[in-house]
Amino acid sequence: MSCTTKDVTDASSLDAADSSALEEVTVTEESPAPQLTQASSEPEANISELEASATDSLLNDLESGIQYADARARLLQRGWIPVEAPEPGPYGVERMAYDAGFTEVVACAGTGLGQCRFEFVHPDEQKALSVITYGGSDLEVGDWNIQSSVSAQAATPIDNDTIDYVHNAIPMQFQGEWNASLEGCGEPNSDGRLLVGLDQIEFYDSSGTVLEVMTEEELEMMVTSEYSSEGETFIETDSFQLSSDRSTLTDTNTGIVRYRCSDDRTSP
Repeated sequence: MSCTTKDVTDASSLDAADSSALEEVTVTEESPAPQLTQASSEPEANISELEASATDSLLNDLESGIQYADARARLLQRGWIPVEAPEPGPYGVERMAYDAGFTEVVACAGTGLGQCRFEFVHPDEQKALSVITYGGSDLEVGDWNIQSSVSAQAATPIDNDTIDYVHNAIPMQFQGEWNASLEGCGEPNSDGRLLVGLDQIEFYDSSGTVLEVMTEEELEMMVTSEYSSEGETFIETDSFQLSSDRSTLTDTNTGIVRYRCSDDRTSP
C-alpha cells in the first residue's frame, strides 16, 4: 500500500511539473507576438494623422466668400509668407491689389469671373499656397490649393539678368482672344484663333493647362503647357511677344502675328 501511494504521488508531482513547464513555454513563446504587431502599426498611423492635422490647422480659417484681406491676415498669423510678385502695369485689378499692399498678386483675369491669384509659402511646412479670388476688385476668396515645396519653386522669384519672374499664371496683358484676322474674332472654327486665360491657353486644334510662365519685362513671355489634342497629351513651350501698344501678339516660334479681339470676348 505504501509503495503504491508513493508511486501515485510521484506521478502526480511529475504531471504537475510537466504541465507547469508547458505553460511557461507557451507564455514565453506567444505573449510577445501581439506586442510586436501593435508596435509596428501604431506609429505609422500616428505620423500620418499628425501630418494631416498640421496641414489642416494652417488652412482651417479659409472660407469661400470672405474678403481676401481677412483671409490674408489669418494666413499671416499662421506663418504663411506672401511671395512678392513683379510690379504690375499701371492699370487694372492687379495694380489695385498691388497698391493695396497685396504684393503677392500674380495675375488677374480681365474677363469672365475676374479671378486673381495670390501666392504664399510656409517654410516650416515646406508648402506653397495659391489663393484664388473672384469678382474682380471685390477680391472674394473662391478657391485655394496647397502644394509641396517642390511644386512651389515656380512661385518664387529667380535671380536672372533677362527673366524677371517664373510663375504658373499668365499676366493679364497677354490674356484675351487673339486672331490672325480680325474677321475671325468670335468664330470658334477660325484656325487663326488663340484664347489666352489665367491658367489656360487654347489654339484652334489643341488646348492646354499652363504649367509654367516666364516673363521678360511686360511684353515677352514663354509658356509651358500640357496640351491635349485628338486624344493625345503632350507638353510644349510657346513664346509670345506683345507689341508696344499691346494690340498684336506675335508667336515667336512660328512668326504668326495675331490681333487682339474685342474685350467683350470671353477668355478660357
